[in-house]
Amino acid sequence: MARRIGDRPAVTGVRNADIGHREMPFVYRAIEQVRDGRIDLAYRAGGAWTVIDFKTARLANAAEVRTRYSQQMHRYRAVLGALAGEPVSASLC
Repeated sequence: MARRIGDRPAVTGVRNADIGHREMPFVYRAIEQVRDGRIDLAYRAGGAWTVIDFKTARLANAAEVRTRYSQQMHRYRAVLGALAGEPVSASLC
């Protein structure tokens, strides 16, 4: 898997990161709800964070990927953005 994704821009950006975390656990309270989880990879470069979540499931098409994982990726962006106070982008690999 590492060989297949190693040249993707979101992944290569980690080489220039100021800060990087693998398997980063989080707990965050948002409006009477506690959210917790573990982010596969998060790194900060150039004043912005990137979250990468690795998936091994074989899905039929991009629409299925969005349906299945869009809420999870939104949650990661929202939580890390609130905690870090900086912009966050997210990618699935």
